[in-house]
Amino acid sequence: MRFSTIGPAGWVFADLLLAFGIIFLGVSATLPGRSSPYPSSAPTTPPPTTPPPPVQNVVSINSICRVLPAQLRVAQLSDAALNDEIAKALQDFKSPPRTAERAAAGPQAKLIVTFGYADSVGAGQQLAQRVNSHFHDPELAKRLGNLLSSVATLDTRDYGIASSPQGQVSIELFVAYDRVLPNGAYPQQLGCVGKP
Repeated sequence: MRFSTIGPAGWVFADLLLAFGIIFLGVSATLPGRSSPYPSSAPTTPPPTTPPPPVQNVVSINSICRVLPAQLRVAQLSDAALNDEIAKALQDFKSPPRTAERAAAGPQAKLIVTFGYADSVGAGQQLAQRVNSHFHDPELAKRLGNLLSSVATLDTRDYGIASSPQGQVSIELFVAYDRVLPNGAYPQQLGCVGKP
């Protein structure tokens, strides 16, 4: 009986084709810049993470209200007397808050919104303008320390309110502090617009 050579040759050819296919897949998976079309079964470890940097340059912005009552008759005060009354109303801002570190400076005013109460909006606005003009006075700035240290860039706004108590001036200070300002560090006064 005679054996055919075609049968075993076919199996050898199929085995060689399978071996070349496996070699080709192995080589193509290791070439740089190319990824395997098949997912890797090896476990991957996530890249090491670095902790976030510590928070720096924390600035807190707070709104604090102070009132010059109608009994002061702000419209009739001399400039020196008005500086004295403003300094008294804002004196607690000269120093850091009660719960702050000793090395900290007090807050710094960035925006001052002043409301003058009078029988007309125009008269109230004139009252507010008069008070705001004192915030740019270098003498008052010296008395209040860090609060008015940026007097050159301090933004002031003045508004008139046709309402009682006529002659009252409400000063709303928006202050920046280089740390989180503790609650109750500077007590609020009643009488500012939008505040109870």
